[in-house]
Amino acid sequence: MEKTKSKATTSTTTMTVNDASQDDDKQNKNNPKLLIIDLIMPEGNKPFIGKFIDIVMLALTHKGRIRTEKEFHKLLNSSGFIITKIIHPSDNDNFLSIIEAIPGMKIVYRSSELPELQSPYLIQGLPGNGYVGKLAIDHLIPELNANHLVDIYSTSFSPQIVIRLNGVAELMKNTIFYSKASSSGKNDLLLLTGDSQPESPDSEYLLIEQILDIAAKFNTKKFLR
Repeated sequence: MEKTKSKATTSTTTMTVNDASQDDDKQNKNNPKLLIIDLIMPEGNKPFIGKFIDIVMLALTHKGRIRTEKEFHKLLNSSGFIITKIIHPSDNDNFLSIIEAIPGMKIVYRSSELPELQSPYLIQGLPGNGYVGKLAIDHLIPELNANHLVDIYSTSFSPQIVIRLNGVAELMKNTIFYSKASSSGKNDLLLLTGDSQPESPDSEYLLIEQILDIAAKFNTKKFLR
């Protein structure tokens, strides 16, 4: 009896561990992380082995160097990531740090089934001086009965929320709508609007690359602003 009970208990425990492992796998897929194990150059004149390696890299490579925390932040931000944690070595025998980063820009399509568009023109109207471009695009969207295509979220947008007319609070984002031409042979439209623009030049380049990738999916012919 004791052996049977022990087997049943073990079997139940194994199922629980497997279930937890599957949940962790799902969570990791939905929340990917980038881990970097590297030397981090400390501030000031404190002795550090990385300073010797820094000189060697400078001599043997093109612009090679050991980066500081600020430089890692700048590098990862320009690549679409944001640093969430840095773990420094706790003893003198280990000089490597662990940097944890997550994607800083997220593309969310309205539907998994993408529309078929005819060589569309992309028209941009983001907030700027006087909001002229944004107001023009926001007027065209209902006038053309345009459809919601994709949202672009970024950690480089202003850290605020927007209260929509229906009372729903949303994160700052850029959105692309599409409108089909009224007759065949004419170009469809992609309409880009947004609540904010990136706060740094590096993030602006990253946003542009994301927009170009989206435009390429639909063989966009022209860009207008």
